[in-house]
Amino acid sequence: MIDLRNCKEGDKLISKHGETLTYVEHRPEEYFPHRVEYANGSGGSRTDEGWVGKNIRHEADHEIVKVIPAI
Repeated sequence: MIDLRNCKEGDKLISKHGETLTYVEHRPEEYFPHRVEYANGSGGSRTDEGWVGKNIRHEADHEIVKVIPAI
């Protein structure tokens, strides 16, 4: 199980579709507390579990399946 609460800025995140995202920051006061950046520079957010949505999940969503810590 993925837990983005342990991530640090710059960690690489691998989505279930194989895309590499970068972990940006943790904002615990937000509904989706984890900010991420796609390879094309666009931003997104995730739940603690790395999901795009909390209750509705779609096959096309880039849910996080692996975390590669930054060196």
